[in-house]
Amino acid sequence: MLINLNKKYLDTREAETYIRDVIGLHITDTTLRTLIVRGGGPKFVKIGNHVRYTKESLDEWIESRTSDFKTNSLNIGVKHA
Repeated sequence: MLINLNKKYLDTREAETYIRDVIGLHITDTTLRTLIVRGGGPKFVKIGNHVRYTKESLDEWIESRTSDFKTNSLNIGVKHA
């Protein structure tokens, strides 16, 4: 991933705020930091000790974890994440 100087890069706290306020999910900055080490989190840029996310990478990560609506045994729509 090339760094685009025209994009705003978010630190983990800003990413947490973006996910909570814009997308409506509660994921803490601690969880994001854990996912950096374990994997499975959004794409990020790391320079030295600084980790940064783009809004696009956060949106893509949320979208990748979203599934289609399913129906349960009562035929009631259930969204599985």
